[in-house]
Amino acid sequence: MYMPGKPLSFILFLLSLNLTLSCTSEFEGEFPREAPMPVINAIITADSTISVTLSWTRRPNSMEAFVPITGAEILLWENNTLLDLPQETEEGVYLFNHSAKAGCIYRIEVSKSGMKTVSATTIVPENMEASVILEENPLGEWDKNHFKLTLGGPTDSMRGLWIVTTLNNNNGTSVEQASGLYCNSVLPDVFNRTYDSSVPDGYVYEYEFFIRIDAQSLNTTSQVLFFKPWTMSSQIDVFIITASEDYDKYFKTAWEQKSWDPEVDLPFSYQPIFIYSNITNGYGIFAGCNIQKFRF
Repeated sequence: MYMPGKPLSFILFLLSLNLTLSCTSEFEGEFPREAPMPVINAIITADSTISVTLSWTRRPNSMEAFVPITGAEILLWENNTLLDLPQETEEGVYLFNHSAKAGCIYRIEVSKSGMKTVSATTIVPENMEASVILEENPLGEWDKNHFKLTLGGPTDSMRGLWIVTTLNNNNGTSVEQASGLYCNSVLPDVFNRTYDSSVPDGYVYEYEFFIRIDAQSLNTTSQVLFFKPWTMSSQIDVFIITASEDYDKYFKTAWEQKSWDPEVDLPFSYQPIFIYSNITNGYGIFAGCNIQKFRF
């Protein structure tokens, strides 16, 4: 309601100022102390040896290094077959003399005196059927080429498809991950996407660091999308990561939490983002994935 003697624009200014100032504050003091919890970090990739890292949690504002969990007993099953025990190759790092297999279910149990048994289960999905070719971009101005990705249909174990590129030097050594990708397709998730009409070569959408696609949305075969890194180099590797549900949820929520910027996002509209974990009696991630690599 308009108030006589008070310009409406001034009232709106005060309202917006109060909302902004009342929703941000700096925490002064110490976070509550609690007993440290065990953390499992293990990404199981098809055709690669299995490595598990164990550590204890630390306080949120601590700058100390994570304390490794040494001398733990780790049991790992592959489709209900117990694998040989691992070797602790360095403090808190346990290596199994076994390569993971696509399509298999893995279950882990970690025990140590004075600690509850920590456990988790995941699956290593089959690779998504995919082909990548480098072809001429008819709208190319700065770069004349872009990539064409053709995808098949998913299986039940596939939850996400992640596209990552690395820029290499002339001898094939990876220099850096491309900081972003251009893509106009409707297939990718939008959580790391921005619109920019000034993007070159016929593109209007750009994605920070990677493109994620919900694998279950690929309900037909031979679906096609075109993309290109923000910067092209003399040699590029394209990685197509087929993610299990655990891998997919963990990396998506970790990105969403880390990328929230209080200088850009409105603090009074912020919703807490909890990083996904499938660990019982602990934290971390135990997840499977499958990786295809294409070099150009």
